[in-house]
Amino acid sequence: MSAAIAEADRHGIGGNNPPPLMEILAERFKPFGEEIERIAVEANKTPKTVKADDDLDPIGVVVKDAKAMLKRAKAAKATEKEPFLTGGKTVDAFFAVMADRLDRIIASLEDRATIYQRAKAAEERRKAEDAARKAREAEEAARLKADKAAEEGRTATAARAEAKAETAADRAAEADRRAEASAADLSRSRGASGTLASAKTLKKVRIVDLAAVTKSCGPLGPYITSEMIQKAANNWLRRTNGLETIAGLEVFDDVKATFR
Repeated sequence: MSAAIAEADRHGIGGNNPPPLMEILAERFKPFGEEIERIAVEANKTPKTVKADDDLDPIGVVVKDAKAMLKRAKAAKATEKEPFLTGGKTVDAFFAVMADRLDRIIASLEDRATIYQRAKAAEERRKAEDAARKAREAEEAARLKADKAAEEGRTATAARAEAKAETAADRAAEADRRAEASAADLSRSRGASGTLASAKTLKKVRIVDLAAVTKSCGPLGPYITSEMIQKAANNWLRRTNGLETIAGLEVFDDVKATFR
């Protein structure tokens, strides 16, 4: 389709396709462009080097005209842009209501799930630690039995006891690995819908002794709020991963429920 036909269709009956905004502005502010072109022509006529007071006058005239035109252009820009800014604010406000409600739903349900996931991860870790302890006790008992059987010359019994000890040692090692697993691994489950419920561990920092933190800031301490300290502490944690210590701050692992 040629440009001429497309233009005709746009202006035809039922046509509802305005020209691009750049074209609209170019047509509407054509006089502005013409005035700027005139100023540019006058600017090219001014002396290339100022050698006397008389050389300043034509330069000054062009500068004044250019500044006046610039002021007009900025004012026109503000006028033309205002409906778009207002429209943008309206769109933001409209969708903000939806986003706010959804954010509150998500936060409420995730907080509810987080309580369970934290407890589940802690319980699974406790079970794994208990299993590791029992397995090590079984290993120790089997090795004692193997040693005693060996001393008494009961080699078959000693071999069987030693095998049981090795099996118990393997169970203890596996339980230790389970106990050291992440909260995500300990709490992960998939529901009938296919939704994967898990948890993620986030390293965070909190103020546990405000006085100690402000003291470390020297004479500026009394003028620094807890909000300012928390913001700075968050930035510090992101950069250092909490490998250093600061008096009054505590780095901890925060478990939060996630869904996929």
